[in-house]
Amino acid sequence: MKLCLAILLITFISNEVCGSRVKRGLSADEQKKFLEELNKDRKKIADEVGFKFVPMKYDANLEKEIVSGKECTKYRQELPLRINDVDEERRRIFMNGGTEGDIYDAYFRPNYDKIGCSKEAKCTEVLKKEHDVPDLEGKTIEYYGLCTLRRNGVEISEAQSKKMKKANTPSPNKYGDILGISGGNQGSGMDGTDEKQGSGVEMSGKDGAGGEQGSGAGSVFSLTIALFLVLYI
Repeated sequence: MKLCLAILLITFISNEVCGSRVKRGLSADEQKKFLEELNKDRKKIADEVGFKFVPMKYDANLEKEIVSGKECTKYRQELPLRINDVDEERRRIFMNGGTEGDIYDAYFRPNYDKIGCSKEAKCTEVLKKEHDVPDLEGKTIEYYGLCTLRRNGVEISEAQSKKMKKANTPSPNKYGDILGISGGNQGSGMDGTDEKQGSGVEMSGKDGAGGEQGSGAGSVFSLTIALFLVLYI
């Protein structure tokens, strides 16, 4: 009887550990839907700008590189899956100027060809003078979900970079919609009534793996104690 209970508990513990790990990033189905749409857009932008089309591939190992503790604008090779209306306005300001282009155009650059994402990662940041958007100073930008990218050896010419700044790139929110990531408008600060102030990445697990992972760790601990009691009492 004790042996049967022990086997059942071990099986349950294994499922808990594996399950919490999977919840950190995108499921196989989410990866497929996301890459399918992203690569359509990459192909379109490549044709528009004159790049060689390089398809993006998903690398689950990159999910582990998404770390907490940074302000939203401090990310360089990590991109949001959804942004709030303040950040959408900031993006439009840079795109309409024609000199900076889309601040999230790394999604479409051929010198990045691997991506890993976390739907749980979030960050906020209050825009300051140094962010070069005086009309939005004091308002809060928000990211919902983050992806990190990996470079390859592809080089981009100066002429291509200039054309890229004028390319008609889609908002990250397109991919947030595909992945069912909500958030982005309430309390975003466009009306001057921020509900959130401050900055930094919010991830509900201790190491940024989401609340499920934190609760999963607690379950594993409890089940381990139960296994000990079954075997030795």
